[in-house]
Amino acid sequence: MHKMKKAIYIISSIVIFFPLTVHCQITIKGYVANIPAKQVYLIDAYSHEKIDSAVYKNNKFNFFLNDKNGAIEPKLVSIIYFNKRPQVLSFKNPYGKISPTSFMLEDGVTSINGNVTSVVNNTTNRLDILLGYQSKAYFENIVIDFGALRSKDPAQRKKAIANYLLAIKTYPNSYYLMSEIHESRQMFNSQELLTVANAFDLRLRSSQQGQELFKSIKSMSGVTNMDKLICKTTSGKVVDILHGESKPRILIFWASWCTPCREEIPNLKELFSKYSGKIQFASISMDTNNQLWQMALAQEKMHWPQYINNQDRDELKDNFRFNSIPLILIVKHHKIIKRFDGFSTSELADIGKSLNSVAD
Repeated sequence: MHKMKKAIYIISSIVIFFPLTVHCQITIKGYVANIPAKQVYLIDAYSHEKIDSAVYKNNKFNFFLNDKNGAIEPKLVSIIYFNKRPQVLSFKNPYGKISPTSFMLEDGVTSINGNVTSVVNNTTNRLDILLGYQSKAYFENIVIDFGALRSKDPAQRKKAIANYLLAIKTYPNSYYLMSEIHESRQMFNSQELLTVANAFDLRLRSSQQGQELFKSIKSMSGVTNMDKLICKTTSGKVVDILHGESKPRILIFWASWCTPCREEIPNLKELFSKYSGKIQFASISMDTNNQLWQMALAQEKMHWPQYINNQDRDELKDNFRFNSIPLILIVKHHKIIKRFDGFSTSELADIGKSLNSVAD
């Protein structure tokens, strides 16, 4: 029986540009008892990069982010502290059973109240949180399956689109909804994506997040551009992986932080030992942190060329039609012969068959 494939969905950090309104300051006030730490951290919920830190004292912590000229666009954030390992605050959800460990960074005051009485799987018991517009949109719509368009059935696709449009009608200025649509864009056809994108408020469509979405719509076409793949080598040299190599290729998209990607490496080593003289191997990291990438390479010891992406990541995902890793592409004569999305321990034989079909 085939095991379920595992994949990590790549979520790009929202780049800040055009605001919906002019902000002055973003404030997060915490009145939370019994946090076993002296400091708490505000992090990007997707990339886990630190945004700010605050002292925890007398059961209180405060984050103040100056937002001159409305430069900070709303995005998902989490609050963590360290007690041997990272622990993340969890929140009550008035809209459903799912307890989010994130909320939207937005202007005004976000208030968090409660008592840390237990921690399960590095997540605290649920705390009270005062929800602003952006966080309400997130909490209420967290159950939406933005991957529902995997179905090829027209009726199911139409139903999924209708659900998205209903949510957007309720929250036309939701950065969360637009971000999720953007990250799931490879599952839409261009007309579906345009219909959903145009349902958002004009102010949101004019934001940086909106511009990125419409840029993706414009760049998406029926033909994958396999002319270039610009990356950096481990020494920092900029190269085009697809230039000047006549052998068939296996392109492996991964990242140091992606658990399924790391689990897949033993399989890749086995394939490399068998096909290294016939197939050109290349791993392309999606890491944003060069140091973490280099550390992973030292640990994994993959004896084939290693690269890190040096392009706009949204452009790369649009070009090669993916929004999750690991991803393996079998390429010959600048054409994708076969693709393997996600990781399954049972797929080694299938990849081997594909490599046999293209090997010189």
